[in-house]
Amino acid sequence: MTNYSLKPTDENALELLKTDPIQRKKYVQRFTKILSRMEDDCYTVALNGDWGSGKTFFVKQIKMILDAYNPQSNMDKEQCKAVQQCYRDDSCPDSYATVYYDAWAFDNHDDPILSLVYTTLKSGCGKEPEGKGNSLIEAAVRVIDVIKGTNLTEIYGAFKNQQPEKLTAEIEKTEDLKDSIRAFIDTLIQEKGNRLIIFIDELDRCKPDYAIRLLERIKHYFDDERITFVFSVNLTQLQWTVKGYYGSSFDATGYLEKFFDFFFTVPRVDSVRFLWNSMNLDTDSVTGQMCVAIIKQFNFSMRQMERYIRVMKIIEMGDACENARSRRDKATAFVGEFVIPLLIGLQMHDLDMYHNFRIGKDPTPLVNILTSIDAPECKFLLRGEETFVADKNMSPMPGGTHVIKKDRVIEVYNAIFSKTGGVDVGQMTFSDRTREYLYEMESILIPDGNFDFE
Repeated sequence: MTNYSLKPTDENALELLKTDPIQRKKYVQRFTKILSRMEDDCYTVALNGDWGSGKTFFVKQIKMILDAYNPQSNMDKEQCKAVQQCYRDDSCPDSYATVYYDAWAFDNHDDPILSLVYTTLKSGCGKEPEGKGNSLIEAAVRVIDVIKGTNLTEIYGAFKNQQPEKLTAEIEKTEDLKDSIRAFIDTLIQEKGNRLIIFIDELDRCKPDYAIRLLERIKHYFDDERITFVFSVNLTQLQWTVKGYYGSSFDATGYLEKFFDFFFTVPRVDSVRFLWNSMNLDTDSVTGQMCVAIIKQFNFSMRQMERYIRVMKIIEMGDACENARSRRDKATAFVGEFVIPLLIGLQMHDLDMYHNFRIGKDPTPLVNILTSIDAPECKFLLRGEETFVADKNMSPMPGGTHVIKKDRVIEVYNAIFSKTGGVDVGQMTFSDRTREYLYEMESILIPDGNFDFE
């Protein structure tokens, strides 16, 4: 079975950079240039985007470009060449060392500095300059030694019990930690570039205590004019994380504004282009039009689009509907092409809305979708000389009848969920067999698929 989910691996990031199916390369290039102008101070940048919007791909592509243009990076020569060929920008910085740090992967650790130094060390290891030995590893070890010897509880106790000699000793350890981190950064930059870009990802998914500790440790210990931090985050979720740590009345917005120097937003994906180029969806087909309409209606993220289309392709809904139509069962084909895709989308979007729709209490989702598209199959909603109009007051054509599309869609919805036998709407007859098909498909695809036809 084909896997239509695109994971943010280096290989996939490079492929998207080459083919640019969602037209994001220009934004990657623009953000890279913005980073190149941040060289006179320590900067912290918030790259905001909803979960599933492609933030990880975005920062990994930027990191890949910076590594490809830095001759001291550990990137394979063939990969460097491939990145440079598809990026082609002589103005790209050629001496930026980069680190990608997945905060969520380490949020079970006690001290974020240890995992951050560890990740930085892994990124910096590789080509050792001649005569340097393992200086970077030695600098990292000094940081770890100081951290292991620093006890914040002892600092608090010394202050509380008015023991200035102990307090002074612990403060000196804290200053030693700052000096050790500075020395570690000195060594890394000396060997790998003239500036360090650290990409912090998935911070908003971390436990509140770890997320806050990471932010504040970076602020206190990594305030170095040669570093730029790029945090790819969902700012709304991060605000809730801050409130979860400091309390619901805490000014989370003000806290984050003091921490971040700049705020940028990951550009949204053109859904039609993404579905056509990346998900191989025929957006001109009836099923494709329905998928696009549902994705736009519910404002799905890139990850939600992937998941939704993956389900649709697995069940091959278009083929099932074609078979039903060949048997002259227009109602079953209609349910397969319009109602089942909507149920799948609703289940992903809003469980309450999904529940009300599937028990026959709320036709609104179907009305909104079918009034937004003009698929040929919608003609089955009409009979004889009927035509759709937007206004009932319009004069009908001679021998014809005007029908408000919204009203007819509601008729269809009521017919689908009716407990009576066959109900005729337009050119379709919604029978028990139609409802059984809907029940079977929905119960297979969606948990708790039991209809209440009251």
